[in-house]
Amino acid sequence: MVPKIEPGELRFVHPHRPYRPGDVVLVLVRAGENLPSQAFVKIFRGRTAQSIVAEQFNPKALIEFKAATVEAVHKVLDYAELAGA
Repeated sequence: MVPKIEPGELRFVHPHRPYRPGDVVLVLVRAGENLPSQAFVKIFRGRTAQSIVAEQFNPKALIEFKAATVEAVHKVLDYAELAGA
């Protein structure tokens, strides 16, 4: 996630904070029947009825997660956001 998140930078996943386009989010996706879910840290760009659209930096791309497979989307906070700054 460089340059948005530097290696070793501490972040916190908050399941109840609202997120909006441009926020860092954790997208939890069902990988398949009898398989563990997969988690992706991405930049939230938008939502349609069929998908969650997110951006990644390496390699630079827009990714669409099928809404039917997305279990949850949670905002990822840095320390300043967690402290209320």
